[in-house]
Amino acid sequence: MSDSLFSQTYCLDYQVPDSACTATAYLCGVKNNYGTIGVTAQVPLRDCAASTDNSTHLSSIAEWALNAGKDAGIVTTTRITHASPAGAFARVANRDWENDAEVLVDNADPLVCRDIAHQLVHEYPGNRFKALEVIVVCLYGHSFVVDPLVYSIFNSRRFTPLAVVPMTLFYVPENIYEEPK
Repeated sequence: MSDSLFSQTYCLDYQVPDSACTATAYLCGVKNNYGTIGVTAQVPLRDCAASTDNSTHLSSIAEWALNAGKDAGIVTTTRITHASPAGAFARVANRDWENDAEVLVDNADPLVCRDIAHQLVHEYPGNRFKALEVIVVCLYGHSFVVDPLVYSIFNSRRFTPLAVVPMTLFYVPENIYEEPK
């Protein structure tokens, strides 16, 4: 018998998973429903009221690290509010609730069911992550480093630059500058 680990990250209610339930499985250690992030299977997809029940909220490996006095953060090549990175900090009944407008699409109250971006900035554990997100936006052959707060107004499915590449820099002299060639 070999020493190996086999992880099954499918959703409880779907055989073919999405990145929301798989992120919850590998970051929180608990299987949940398709399209939900960081909550137990007691929270059906799009059920705002069920997602506000603290007893359904799961903690992630990032939260475990923070509780142990360690630092935690996220490195991603996708939107920080996408389901995969959000599994480290968010607790939502719909993976698409990346911003207030998307919460409203499901006729939910964004002041009750906080979107993923809000949870990252204002709620634990996301608001304790030790990370600097620097985003390089490539438009028509020019690269610009954009302050994440400036970029966040465009961070939706309705605006897509030609290429967005997150990267880490040690020093950014100004909020926005053209990268040297």
